[in-house]
Amino acid sequence: MRVHRLLLVVAALYAAPIALDAQTPRARSDSASSPPTADSLSAATRHTRSAEYRSPRTATVLAVLLVGGGHFYSDEAGRGALLLGISAAGTAVAVRAFAHCWNAADACERDDRVMIAGAAVGWAAYLTGILDAHDAAHRHNRSAGLEPPARRVGVLVAPGAGGAGARVGVSVALGR
Repeated sequence: MRVHRLLLVVAALYAAPIALDAQTPRARSDSASSPPTADSLSAATRHTRSAEYRSPRTATVLAVLLVGGGHFYSDEAGRGALLLGISAAGTAVAVRAFAHCWNAADACERDDRVMIAGAAVGWAAYLTGILDAHDAAHRHNRSAGLEPPARRVGVLVAPGAGGAGARVGVSVALGR
């Protein structure tokens, strides 16, 4: 029951900026035209939301506070929901095995492994979300054109003239 409430709170927090954008007045050129439909408003808000800069630090902090929070913030709701679902399922398995072990001491050996496996799956999803949230914000910013592609510096080593010695150089890719 708590997981359902948590999912509802996450969905409400994620949808709040969209709802606020949908309530902003839009200039209409024709007063006789029909009001905008829900589809046109959602398409317009998705377009404006995707053009906003996402801070990698904020994404990481949100991922620490809520499993998948950084991905929801970075407009990767699918990955965020997947991480949240995997973590919730692993935690539910661990809690159920712990409760069963608490009630029946004789079945505890088998349930210990299940409990540890469920907890490991939950923690793995949580840590994956934290580690990937920073990159998710960068992916969003690059796809929206708000941040240049990553700059790369490389060292080049090539054989010298006549096969004797080696030449060393530096390669810098600045993007754009």
